[in-house]
Amino acid sequence: MNDDPTNSYTVGLNYSGFTPASGAPSVATLAPPGTGITTAAGGSASSQTIAPYSAEVVTLQPGTTATPPTTPGTPTASNVTSTGATLSWTASTSSSGLAGYDVVSVTGGTETVVASPTTNSATLTGLTPSTAYTFAVYARDTAGNRSARSGTVAVTTSAGSTGGASCKVTYTPNVWGGGFTGNVTVANTGTAPWTSWTVAFAFPGDEKVTSAWNATVTQSGANVTATSLSYNGAIAPGATTSFGFQGTWSASSASPTAFTVNGSACTTG
Repeated sequence: MNDDPTNSYTVGLNYSGFTPASGAPSVATLAPPGTGITTAAGGSASSQTIAPYSAEVVTLQPGTTATPPTTPGTPTASNVTSTGATLSWTASTSSSGLAGYDVVSVTGGTETVVASPTTNSATLTGLTPSTAYTFAVYARDTAGNRSARSGTVAVTTSAGSTGGASCKVTYTPNVWGGGFTGNVTVANTGTAPWTSWTVAFAFPGDEKVTSAWNATVTQSGANVTATSLSYNGAIAPGATTSFGFQGTWSASSASPTAFTVNGSACTTG
């Protein structure tokens, strides 16, 4: 409290048996005419300047010396099916107690938690057939600290089944020097409707997909998978849908000739 009506004073703060967190603490200030209290971060845990004729309450947070868990081992995949996989990794250690792990699916710079086991393995379900995934693992301790991310593992699910349905795929390219677009028309030539679809194929050349529309398109090496979106997954018997992509090429822009839908081979035309 500063009861001087004209001068500010700087106060040094020291503590015994307590280490405050770094950064500016929360400071509640009662200033003239004394009808309200303002709260804001200000000063430091070791120094505060008190304005004339005012009072301050400084709220400190404890510092932490907690060491996060060690980094989990790079996961390995087993029992890979069309819709699931099992991941396992070398366990982490923690000085404050290990709480569990976060398994994340990595897509570019985005991470999505897909499992949070308490042991060093996880069984993943609900994956899409014929789709490439990248997974990694974090460890968590009982204090809420997270380890560095493990190495990544690439997993490609096996083909599913269309339930006996037939399909036809028409691929229409537009090629220029170093670039191309590909338009893909998918037809349900069977008797059962589809609720979703995954088209898979391989480029015979060195094409690389850079963008896509009307489908989520991923590429691993020469292998490409395209999965339906929320608005175009349902295809009735005799109906069609289409999607496309743009890409680059260097040595060869040869078109793919073999396609599958949900794991079943399709005719082309």
